[in-house]
Amino acid sequence: MALQAARSVRTLRKRTTDPVVVDHLESVLDDLRGRADNEDAVAAEDVEPKAASEELSKTLAAASGVYVYTYPHYWRHPYSTGSERRLLKVGRTGSKAWNRVLSQARRTGMPEDPVLLRVYETDDPATVEHHFHVLLDAAEHQRSQGVAVGTEWFVTTIDFCDAVAEVLGLPTLKASGIETA
Repeated sequence: MALQAARSVRTLRKRTTDPVVVDHLESVLDDLRGRADNEDAVAAEDVEPKAASEELSKTLAAASGVYVYTYPHYWRHPYSTGSERRLLKVGRTGSKAWNRVLSQARRTGMPEDPVLLRVYETDDPATVEHHFHVLLDAAEHQRSQGVAVGTEWFVTTIDFCDAVAEVLGLPTLKASGIETA
């Protein structure tokens, strides 16, 4: 959060020439840099999304649908400076979405556990996932193209995914405590 706030403050800093405002913003930036470099603060910040992800995963005993997840590093560091776009995986599963996410993560040997952000419930996950991907592509949300990583990773926002689900009339299971823009 400190890194995201620092980005916003830097943008404000660039837009002003008032020396009093500049001094104040520089002070705020120094404080935010200190917080962003504090390992204990970063670890504490990771607790909330992980706890919310675990809470959501408990409700998914038999849910099927389209899921959205990411990794804590990607959540903390938006893909583009000054935006809320992050690398998010938008995939589908017939049941037990979180079990599928975990099995993928363990096969790829990622250095941290994934954070499940959303599950959009549907009885037709293949069709709904296709709709999501078409809309993400049409909105020019960059898609991963690597052979090893698949094509389900997008540079997008959770708010955009929620909007797609709303338009499609899908029930949404959310990880509480996940802050969006």
